[in-house]
Amino acid sequence: MNKIPVGKTIAFAYSFAIGDFLNVLGVIWAPTLLVGIASYMFLPDYFHGLANMQVAGGPDIGVVQSVARQYFLFFVVALVLRAVTYVGVTELALGLKHGPVLFYFSLGASVWRLVGAFALVFIVMIVAAVVVAIVGGIVGGVVGGVLGTVLASGNAAAAKGLVGLFVVLAFLAIYCAMIYIAVRLSFFVTPVVVAEKRISLTRSWQLGGGNFWRIIGVSLAVVLPASIVIGILWAALLAFSGLAFPHIDASMSEVARQHAMMSWLEQVMLYAREKWILLLPVGLVAGTLMYGLVGGAMAFAYRALVPAEGAAEA
Repeated sequence: MNKIPVGKTIAFAYSFAIGDFLNVLGVIWAPTLLVGIASYMFLPDYFHGLANMQVAGGPDIGVVQSVARQYFLFFVVALVLRAVTYVGVTELALGLKHGPVLFYFSLGASVWRLVGAFALVFIVMIVAAVVVAIVGGIVGGVVGGVLGTVLASGNAAAAKGLVGLFVVLAFLAIYCAMIYIAVRLSFFVTPVVVAEKRISLTRSWQLGGGNFWRIIGVSLAVVLPASIVIGILWAALLAFSGLAFPHIDASMSEVARQHAMMSWLEQVMLYAREKWILLLPVGLVAGTLMYGLVGGAMAFAYRALVPAEGAAEA
């Protein structure tokens, strides 16, 4: 089989997320708690720095360095802990680990492979963006020559219309190309790392061949409904706390908008610090469902294309 069974993949994702809820919770609670501690330590100062980065004459270099340092430390810690979580959930979904699971925390080879795979995907996406930009520049040069010819003929209205059309089409083409590359590279990365014990973006790309729209359909079906419910829940909690979304309008300068948004995020993080004992259970439930849905979908899709050895022999 070289096609992902969309309906069965979605059904398994929901069945796994709900039926194995307690086991998934057992896998994610310790790494999630540590991510929360990292957020507690780094993010309020990070958002405070972003809110106050701009001074007369431009950005404050000292603040910029502090903000970059805070974000880098949080990013590294969070990346490793997310890898721990995804490895544990994927092992459950692939049947490589069996419940009951009360506690899980591993810094084994699979975790570091997954961290490396994530980093490699990031690097490839940067390279892809550069290549796409170069190709876009070449195409833009050709289109510019055509527009020059049109302008020389005195038809300015036609030239403006062509410029607008080219900009829209170029933006859409670049956006779609980056989404396509990201989906093909990333969807099977975690199952490949866990099941095959190796880092191989080539393998992930190969498994995604002919399945792009199926992956998109599965992803939307498992992520979108949960994201909407979780988003509404968090919005209700913020509204109840009095942390309404800041007022931002077109009359405000870009610096003022940034200051308002970052100040609000700082207040959100400070509120989370104060009310963590109430917010942690909500975050754990939301995280358990989301990790279960995403991990279950990726694992089932992988097994549909690469059956386990016992299943293949049967």
